[in-house]
Amino acid sequence: EYANHAYHNKNSYLVNACWYAEDSYYCTKGIYLNHCMDGYNIQNCNNSYELIDSNNCTNCYFLLNCDSCFNSILCENCIDCKNCIWCKGLYHKEYYIFNKQVSKDEFERKYNVFLQIL
Repeated sequence: EYANHAYHNKNSYLVNACWYAEDSYYCTKGIYLNHCMDGYNIQNCNNSYELIDSNNCTNCYFLLNCDSCFNSILCENCIDCKNCIWCKGLYHKEYYIFNKQVSKDEFERKYNVFLQIL
């Protein structure tokens, strides 16, 4: 219900041009989504919010043009990045904040603060 150009979706609301979306809301042009919200032109994404032109991302928030990212917030043009916050143009990096590497403990501390804000 309330889907347009949708195919094989389950428990999704207001999705447009989405295929195989499950438990997703307010997404447009998505394929193979699971628990995604407010996404545009995304594929194979899980548990994510506000992604644009991104693929294969999990547990991410506010990404633009990213691919294969995990557990990241506010990133742009990042590929295969894990545990990154507010980064741009990184490739194959882990535990970065503002494009600078940080320790795992420092990252987790700041990541939890960001999650409380969101």
